[in-house]
Amino acid sequence: MPHPTASYSRFHNVSVIDVLLGLGLLMLSLTPFLSDLQPHDAQRIVWAILMAGLGIWGVVIRFRPTVAEGSVLLAFLACGVISSIHASSPRDGWIETLSWMAILTGSMILSRSPLTPERWTRYLRLFALISSIYILCFIVGYLAAAVEHLPLVRDSLIVGFSNVRFHSQLQTWTLPLLMAGAVLATHRRAYALWMLVATLSWGLLFVSGTRGTLLGLAVSAAVVAWLFREHARDYLITLLLSAAGGALLFMLVIFLLPATLGLSNPDLIANTVERDVTSSSGRTQLWLHSLGMAMNHPWLGAGPMHFACDNPLNNGAHPHNVWLQFLGEWGIPFTLAATVGFFYLVIRWVTKIQGTSTEHRSLALPLTASLSAALAHSLFDGIAVMPLSQFYGVLLSAWALSWYRGAEQTQPAPTPLEAIPLALPGLILLGYVAFSLTGLSARQEAELLQGPGHLQPRFWSQGMICLHPLLTPEEQGKSHTE
Repeated sequence: MPHPTASYSRFHNVSVIDVLLGLGLLMLSLTPFLSDLQPHDAQRIVWAILMAGLGIWGVVIRFRPTVAEGSVLLAFLACGVISSIHASSPRDGWIETLSWMAILTGSMILSRSPLTPERWTRYLRLFALISSIYILCFIVGYLAAAVEHLPLVRDSLIVGFSNVRFHSQLQTWTLPLLMAGAVLATHRRAYALWMLVATLSWGLLFVSGTRGTLLGLAVSAAVVAWLFREHARDYLITLLLSAAGGALLFMLVIFLLPATLGLSNPDLIANTVERDVTSSSGRTQLWLHSLGMAMNHPWLGAGPMHFACDNPLNNGAHPHNVWLQFLGEWGIPFTLAATVGFFYLVIRWVTKIQGTSTEHRSLALPLTASLSAALAHSLFDGIAVMPLSQFYGVLLSAWALSWYRGAEQTQPAPTPLEAIPLALPGLILLGYVAFSLTGLSARQEAELLQGPGHLQPRFWSQGMICLHPLLTPEEQGKSHTE
């Protein structure tokens, strides 16, 4: 029997995992355009397929976690299961626990694949292609509105997502990578193309009116400037130039073209320049509610996913802050331990970068920029909840681990049987998703009858988990009336 490392190397040489990941990313991006389901639900289905696929890939390469990785997985599993047992809906608690287990395991499995400059360049081009698809959709929608003299409506121009904010979450991950692509470009034409995609993406971000991504990118720029110092100069210049270009495009799209073509654009203006940027948009209430959950359930939390259980605020199935999400749902001890572990990883990452040559920092800089932007954004939004963002988190975390470990990757597992248990979270989630599709639209109607008139996404677009899903929409409506 060949050694596992030899088997892994054979697959890596033909880039099987790269092909599969590339197709998966395209499916995740294009499925909402090809499905009648809510975009969030369509992405969740593809997400489950991808997470199950990563688990199977772990069996193929005979993955076995290190002692540290195994300890993290066991801690998540133990805390999640125990907390779920005491929760109002153990099943939903276990599903959330399995989701985090699949995310962590997937990141660890992918981290065994060395991150070479050539491989990194291929993925950057794929991100540029995906970003270009959404840009093209916006341009086509804008031109169609101009030709037919229709009002310019933001949610009809930025499409493919259940909420325009979810597109901005994607940009939190990818905009730093697009700008890094421009920095790494070796030819003038390539540089111009990278700058074009980055600038147009900035324009879409400004049109969306999203504050979380802007805040995340600002924090990211500060982190990169502090950590990489003179090596960050080209990246920061690229950021300023592309952001300035995006601002000019925003002015063109919002003011100049509508005035020239006689188009109605009150919706775009209301969601951008006239938006009250000082308002928390209900986040303060959500955060206080999450703190209240932690005070009422300090040791084990209310249960994984249970912010979405009978939320009296009717304003969100998650607290729009990943740290408060863990605090309220998983308990204070778990959150403190996770916080300490996070800062330990940050210290190790900073130390590694400071001791690395300039050549190798070219990979670390965009990874740092993207991850720090997403982490900052996660304190104000549900970027850790949405399926598209979750999968990008898996990819970027895996590549960060791969870069940290270096080129030498080993596979210590002697048999594939040891990797099978680590594939179970993704496979169970896939089975749960397939089972849940039946009656999904009925549960969405039930939530709309009881809720604020709009769906509140968590695992599904119908994110609330304590709505008695066995009742029909008519029974739900009768109960609500009574």
